[in-house]
Amino acid sequence: MKKFMYNEIHDKWKEQEIKTLIDNAHFNCDEEKLKRKRTIEGLMSKHVNIKQMYFGYREKAKSDTILVAILSKDDETIPNSYNDFNIYQRKESDISKEAENVMLTVASNKSYNIPKSIKNALKDTIAQNLETLLKDHSNITIVSFCPIKSSRMGKHWKHQQKICIVIYCRVKGIIPAGEHPFPKEINGFPVDVREGYAFFTSIHNDNLPRSSDVQTPLRLGAEISTVDQSGTLGMFVDLDNNDKGFITCAHFAYEKEELRPNLSINNENIPVFQPKCDRPENRIGYLEKAIFHCNNRFETSVDAALVRITIANKKPVDGYMMKCEKEILRFIGFPKSFYTNIFTVAGADTLGM
Repeated sequence: MKKFMYNEIHDKWKEQEIKTLIDNAHFNCDEEKLKRKRTIEGLMSKHVNIKQMYFGYREKAKSDTILVAILSKDDETIPNSYNDFNIYQRKESDISKEAENVMLTVASNKSYNIPKSIKNALKDTIAQNLETLLKDHSNITIVSFCPIKSSRMGKHWKHQQKICIVIYCRVKGIIPAGEHPFPKEINGFPVDVREGYAFFTSIHNDNLPRSSDVQTPLRLGAEISTVDQSGTLGMFVDLDNNDKGFITCAHFAYEKEELRPNLSINNENIPVFQPKCDRPENRIGYLEKAIFHCNNRFETSVDAALVRITIANKKPVDGYMMKCEKEILRFIGFPKSFYTNIFTVAGADTLGM
């Protein structure tokens, strides 16, 4: 029943999306409009791994129409062209090397910072222009800002220390039909365009474990514990010797009385379990470092601990989180309309976030 409900709603959603994509683009004649409509319908009906399609063009070759296909996973059955249209395929989980390089450059150089007054000006500029940007550009996924502006130099990227507004999109370089290129600047701030997106991970996957389940491999948001305390598995990190670990809170491992404003501990080796410490086989690694710096109004407080994963089959293999239930979404403040719509489409009581 749930599968039937999902398929029926999913088909209606695809039908509506195709209509919207065609209606939003401007074509020379009804015959061309019909051809493009049938092209998208034909491909999306045959290939379930296509999540989104739209027609577009490159700024320097406006007469060449390209059909963009966003895929949930690689699919060799999707052709390189269809109905005389070349198809540009991009898997939604593909990582943009340009965006990754900028992120690593900024993270490795503490001199790349933005003064608070300019940050406030950037936030105000984005707030004032966001509605218009989203209305004029259907390809936008995120709007942010950065102290680095990136530009392509052959096969490499050049990083210039220049404060800019960053517009992230699904596919860089192909402009959706009927739309103009992104602005070069907004309120005097230069614009940098990068590929990137944000989404709820695997909202249709009923096989994801709950936070209190034993998880192999581990997933973000899992319940973890020491002999005395319990907490939540945070962000995964790469460690030396090709090891994996994760970040959690320092107060996860220490009683309130043990925490002091400038706590800094290395090589603590406190055993960590998932989900609970009631069975020896639940051990997943050990707490290696902890920092608890607070009560200084001139510095950002830090409450963090590093756990090294020592069990091979527990190491993460993807970025999925544990299953999230409606009650949790309600508790943390999501409006009812949000999780009602999501769960109706998913045809399930839970979703992975």
